[in-house]
Amino acid sequence: MFAAAMPLGAAFSLVFNIIEMYSDKYKLQKLLQRPFPYYAFSIGPWLYVVNIMCLLSVYSNICLFAFSSNQITKIFPTWILGQDEIQKHFIIIVFILEHILLIVIFMLRKFIKDKVSWVLVYEKRK
Repeated sequence: MFAAAMPLGAAFSLVFNIIEMYSDKYKLQKLLQRPFPYYAFSIGPWLYVVNIMCLLSVYSNICLFAFSSNQITKIFPTWILGQDEIQKHFIIIVFILEHILLIVIFMLRKFIKDKVSWVLVYEKRK
């Protein structure tokens, strides 16, 4: 259907795709080379960023669970009595669940070692 509107469209498409292929080849080989890797002791300040994002994700997921879904009324049916007390109970549930998850996160960080035992043995041998 488009060939009748522009008969040279297929030829132009082929020529421009070949030009783009060679320009991409040049760009990948010459312009966008991977930099030389340097040894780093740790990830530095990004560790703090990851930890903060982990804690913020707990808050956001609990709030999404409490205020955006109906699952909370199915999980805690005895706490939700009437329409007047729903907001108060939601905030209490959010507060309790958030503290439980934060305690779990801190316990996991405390009891799970940063390095596996074979890595510690390797570092001692060095």
